[in-house]
Amino acid sequence: MARLPIVGGDAGNWGTILNEYLQVSHASDGTISAGAVGATQTNLTSVAGGMLLRGTFASRPAAAAGNANLYYLATDNNGGTLYQSTGSAWVQVGAGAAHGATHSTGGPDALSGNLDAIARLAIAKAGSAIGSRRRLNFIDGTNVSITPVDDSGNEEVDVTIGLTGSVAVANGGTAATTAAGARTNLAVPEAAGFAKISVGTVAPSTPAVGDLWVDIN
Repeated sequence: MARLPIVGGDAGNWGTILNEYLQVSHASDGTISAGAVGATQTNLTSVAGGMLLRGTFASRPAAAAGNANLYYLATDNNGGTLYQSTGSAWVQVGAGAAHGATHSTGGPDALSGNLDAIARLAIAKAGSAIGSRRRLNFIDGTNVSITPVDDSGNEEVDVTIGLTGSVAVANGGTAATTAAGARTNLAVPEAAGFAKISVGTVAPSTPAVGDLWVDIN
């Protein structure tokens, strides 16, 4: 206060005295006047160059010597971009080192996109490990054809393995492409002691003992 009130002598004056005091540092609406706080009051550890160490800004302040080495976080579409002032310009801070994650227990992980470039698949034959690689390659073999079809709708690749030509006897085949050739290669003897049976559409008029009738109707 400019002075203490005088007992019995300030009737009707105290409100005026109080308002005059408040108007030294306050505007008529009660806010602090722009000139009430000077450079000395703002030169604190929590305020420098017009930037609070923590606060919200309508726009990024101009880079200046007073905010050198301070950081500014822009809440953009990337989730936030960090800048550091050099005293004359704002420089985007590079991303830190990427760290992997290991999941050993618990439920399934929620994944999106593709696995990274070092994801590998363990390949085994009859339970014995062959290798661990990022790709499994199918190759046509002798008398074996492989037809892969990419099914993007079901996120899978369908593989059909078929036989072509003849398969050697040593591999469980007949090494022949016809039934007669297969019988010859497998040394299957023809039946002996039996006559050929002919089947007709008309019943014989004089059936004999030993005849075989077949109704094909």
